Amino acid sequence: SMGDFYFETHNYPGALEQYSMARKKHPHSIRLKKKVIVTTVNIGIQFIKSREYPKALEFMELALELDPKNPHAYKKAKQLRKTIDKTERRMREYYEEQEKRKEV
Repeated sequence: SMGDFYFETHNYPGALEQYSMARKKHPHSIRLKKKVIVTTVNIGIQFIKSREYPKALEFMELALELDPKNPHAYKKAKQLRKTIDKTERRMREYYEEQEKRKEV
């Protein structure tokens, strides 16, 4: 199928689109559901590689909606939440420090 072709060429958004269309025709297909989940996680990983952590978390959470017990998506989502929290905390601290310097 085109979904498999896209998946094999690492075009995960294209694969997800094809698998999602196929799932509408075959909503009870476990095989298609698994392909959608794996593809969704892979899209999230691509966002991790490009350091787009909020977007990556969005896809990991989407995968968890489809499969709440998916260990890979669960682990990545947990790591991403920590990374995002740490980044936000560092940004807050940085801007607070900048404000203090302006006051002096």
